[in-house]
Amino acid sequence: MLRIHFTLADVANTSVAGEPDADLELRYGLRVLFDGAPSPFTDWRRGLRGLLPRALADHTVHTDPTGPARHVDPISSVSPAGPTGTGRPVRVSAAERFREIAVAPHWEQIRARVAADRAGRTRALSDGGTGLLLRTLHPAVRWAAPVLELPGPDRDVRLDGSGLLLQPSVFCWRRPELHGDRILVYPAAAEPVREPRDLGALIGRARAAMLSVLAAGGASTTELALRTGLSAATASQHATILRAAGAISTRRAGQSVLHSLTPLGQRMLETR
Repeated sequence: MLRIHFTLADVANTSVAGEPDADLELRYGLRVLFDGAPSPFTDWRRGLRGLLPRALADHTVHTDPTGPARHVDPISSVSPAGPTGTGRPVRVSAAERFREIAVAPHWEQIRARVAADRAGRTRALSDGGTGLLLRTLHPAVRWAAPVLELPGPDRDVRLDGSGLLLQPSVFCWRRPELHGDRILVYPAAAEPVREPRDLGALIGRARAAMLSVLAAGGASTTELALRTGLSAATASQHATILRAAGAISTRRAGQSVLHSLTPLGQRMLETR
């Protein structure tokens, strides 16, 4: 069991990443590709057949520019560092090709999934503090203050006041994993919003999608933009229209502007 020890400073400095980590999604995507077990990505793997370079399909990359190719773990093969002791860069052309073919076409969906998850984590933090945030992170995680326990090698990690960065991931789907001693990667739980079709025909797809986001709780203009795929300026314009129509209310909270459904907005969703 892996045990992460928190101080009061660590609790205060723990946060949720606002964007997916491109390198980590690449690493976990490679792991999913080579994992033959059933997973939510079966159709995704099937669609990649015949598209990837043979070197990648064979788990083969060049880790030494002056040496022969060798078989390596698909996760470690994309490390930016060279073989231990050499300091040479890793040649990752096969992995970069994988990023281009298998990850990049889905990047906006990945961003939306991570944004949806972060919005839920932010509400947990607001409602119950860091304790609730950590307790509800994943079924495999146990928070018994001041220690967070999760599956992994039997060791103790002390954050020493720097806090923990919680990094939601789409391709890390089995269980949370600690990267280094400061980044905890965990499966993004929330699905990106899908706009209700009938209501979309009435008030427009973008505004309907924004109402769906707000049905789960308040959200800032930035969160609405991320979860609906709109620009911040466009999301702000739609929010102004929805507020003028009485479907949402808006209040300022610090540096952010938070939007919430009004009873009228709720009835619009319920009667779609």
